[in-house]
Amino acid sequence: MKTELYSIENDGPYATFIQKNGENYRFQWQLSVNPHGNIMPPTIRTAVLSWDPSSFNNIHAYFLRKQTGEVVVKNMRETKTYKVTGDDSEQKFIIEAGYPPEDINLNSGWDMISLPIIPDTTDLASLFPEAVIAYAFDQSYQETTQLKPGKGYWIKTTSNLTYTITGQAFDYYSINLSQGWHLIGCVNDTVIPRTNPENQISVIYGFDNFYYITNRLEKGKAYWIKVKESCELILDAR
Repeated sequence: MKTELYSIENDGPYATFIQKNGENYRFQWQLSVNPHGNIMPPTIRTAVLSWDPSSFNNIHAYFLRKQTGEVVVKNMRETKTYKVTGDDSEQKFIIEAGYPPEDINLNSGWDMISLPIIPDTTDLASLFPEAVIAYAFDQSYQETTQLKPGKGYWIKTTSNLTYTITGQAFDYYSINLSQGWHLIGCVNDTVIPRTNPENQISVIYGFDNFYYITNRLEKGKAYWIKVKESCELILDAR
């Protein structure tokens, strides 16, 4: 892969080659970009990052994010350039090759959600900065500031928002449940949950402005599930 920085004042690019990697799971490359460069006077200018997707390996998803975590190019195979605008100061980015980012859509008010991947951070304020509050459920509601994949949560926001989170694959999850109600999440796919022993699920409710009965779980959503007796709940997308 090659990154090219273009100044609107210059004819040619400054290019750095990054050798593509093998089959290991995840790689990161850090970039520090000063759009102003060494051109005087120090005014706001634009640099362009560009890359050739044909140099990527066939295993990973490639995306570009700011060092603060915001994903600015979700799919570098489809989008081939990114403009960086600023004055005489550095802006830091990370090119990442690994599991693709996932979007979570939140509606204004209350949403029942779960994490579709194993995130880079479990901190609520980092994952969903505008969230007002979040609750988990374990026999009773509990306010939480840490979110974990596999669990379900109520989250409140004051506007419609979409967040992109990064992390690792989450395609299998199992948990021991006691008799009664539980608030659970889903893995990174649509799955039909099963139990050990079998047939211990009484009912499952999803929520999308109103409750509805379902037998399928979708990634990014949370569900109320009632089990007849203590059992192991298994979610398997593999």
